[in-house]
Amino acid sequence: MNSSPKNNHTSCHDDKRHSPHSLGNEDNTSSSYKPKCETGGYTMPSSPEYIDDAVSNADYASSVFSNIEDYDHESDGINAATLKSLSSVAGAKTENDSCDFVRCLPKCVNFSFPREEWHRLKETQNGRCFGRGEWQKSVLEIIKKSNPFCSFKFSSHRVSMATFRKRRQPAFSTTATCQFDDCNCALKFVVFKGLDGKLTYSGKVQHAKDDIKARFIRRAERKDLYHKFSMGSLKPMKMQISKLSSLQGAIYESGNRDGIGETHHVLQKISSESRSHDRMDSEELKSLLGLMKKQKEEINKDTSIRGYYSTYLSRHCISFALLRVD
Repeated sequence: MNSSPKNNHTSCHDDKRHSPHSLGNEDNTSSSYKPKCETGGYTMPSSPEYIDDAVSNADYASSVFSNIEDYDHESDGINAATLKSLSSVAGAKTENDSCDFVRCLPKCVNFSFPREEWHRLKETQNGRCFGRGEWQKSVLEIIKKSNPFCSFKFSSHRVSMATFRKRRQPAFSTTATCQFDDCNCALKFVVFKGLDGKLTYSGKVQHAKDDIKARFIRRAERKDLYHKFSMGSLKPMKMQISKLSSLQGAIYESGNRDGIGETHHVLQKISSESRSHDRMDSEELKSLLGLMKKQKEEINKDTSIRGYYSTYLSRHCISFALLRVD
């Protein structure tokens, strides 16, 4: 057996690609394999000298393989029950188990706010605020160009009501912080009178491995998803796979799942909501009766329809819907 793993890469995740047969080396202390994190992190220590071969092999196996069945414990003479019990203890997340996702950001970014989008937001303005949730999508589109890794939570925003003569006077401002537990990245977003803007970052982008965060999918985005799911051809799981596959590698590793959801249950719930979104009542029968009443009121009985009687339509228009109830 070789005393070192077959794949001697320098990735943060290489400790999960070792061959199980390389773990049963009789002299584990002589191993010189010490992978380093790409972000300048830890160096994995070699097997401790004071642990016997069976415990050492089980300890390494539990950290290398996420699934205990993947480890060939029989070839190394390790009892399956012992391996399982040891892996449950050794499987706790420690500093040496993984590398955090770390990225450097520019301190300041200049941008231009789209004029058409600004006029649309101004129509929703109420006092010193834009319509609830209407402005966040526009702001996020600009933020994602410089920082697509963080999932931001906005605290508040302010719209100026004064008439400025100077173009560099703030017309809109907001602040946000990253939702990841280990990340202290924050930003300040300012749009000036001339619709040029300034985005200022502070802190550091650092996300723990396997930490997943996503913003709440708001009303405008939900309506778009309602329409897609109501067509019937697109399923939640298919949409999730499509969205995940379209993510760039670095964004996927960052754990940011904005627009997708932290779990697959998010899109499943939205798909379920789409079935009752346009109903007039929560009960399907009452909804159909209400639809029949509404159609009767909308049909003008004094207007003749070529080939049909309007009274016949108003009386039987709901029968087709009743026959199509799933």
